[in-house]
Amino acid sequence: MTLDNSILSKIGSNELIARKLLTITFVGEGVGEIRVLENDTFEKLDISTKSYLAAPLKVSEVTKNEGFQSIQVALSNVGASLSGIIGEKGDIITGANCLLEEVFLSDDGAVISNQAYPLFVGQANNLSITQDQLTIDIEAVLGGYAAISPNMTYGVNCQWRRFKDINCAYTGSESRCDKTLSRCHELNNIQNFGGFPSLPREQVIKA
Repeated sequence: MTLDNSILSKIGSNELIARKLLTITFVGEGVGEIRVLENDTFEKLDISTKSYLAAPLKVSEVTKNEGFQSIQVALSNVGASLSGIIGEKGDIITGANCLLEEVFLSDDGAVISNQAYPLFVGQANNLSITQDQLTIDIEAVLGGYAAISPNMTYGVNCQWRRFKDINCAYTGSESRCDKTLSRCHELNNIQNFGGFPSLPREQVIKA
């Protein structure tokens, strides 16, 4: 979706207010979603049938690495609202579908054209939560398909980017992994091993 010329001209003349919107859609029955409006003087924002509640929202620049993209998002955990959800339902945020959009408002808070413009789409990973805020990485969905992040490379050892991430899926108490098959056996997590032990370390192809 692209911006029409009338919106572009108003942006250039500072006649419109731009604000980010974040929607986190949880995977599972009856869980629903969280909709956040970048903190503002408005308490909430309605677009069509959806309501977005205002809260502190920080978004990093896009990071590009080996064919995948990600951004980091920090949300307020004021009143332990988010940690309360996790405490009740478990970690339903990791793996959730995330949509970051931008909306343009007039001075009176009306939504221009009653629509938002997509900025970034992906899945939540690397959840971190404190008393004050919740931080997640949103890892990109590429080409219309959900991509395993990072895109798979091939090697004898585990290729997942980070221990205990959405792909590794280890949930035990251990804090160390050397990415070897034997260590994955020790952690009883072999079903999620991201390596290819049968591959030769060196191969010569004669043509």
